[in-house]
Amino acid sequence: LHTIVMNFFNPAENSLALVAAIGYAVAMLALGFHLWHGFQSAWQSLGLRHPKYSKLVKVFGVLMSVVVPAAFAAIPVYLFVASMG
Repeated sequence: LHTIVMNFFNPAENSLALVAAIGYAVAMLALGFHLWHGFQSAWQSLGLRHPKYSKLVKVFGVLMSVVVPAAFAAIPVYLFVASMG
C-alpha cells in the first residue's frame, strides 16, 4: 500500500499526480465543511445544546473542521512536493 500511494502522488510515476493531489485537497475542504456542520448538529441531536456551552462547541467544531482536513490534505501535497526534488 505504501508503494502504491508513493507512486500515485509521484509525478515521475503518474502523469496525473498534480490533479490527484489537488483533487484530494479539494475533497478535504469539502470534508471540513461537513465536519463543521456535523459536529454542531451532533450536539444538538443529542440534546446537549445549551447557551452556556454553545460558544465552546462552535469554537471546537471550527478547530476540528480545520485541523483534521488540513492534516489529511498535507499528506498528498507533501508527497507530491517531496517527489519533485
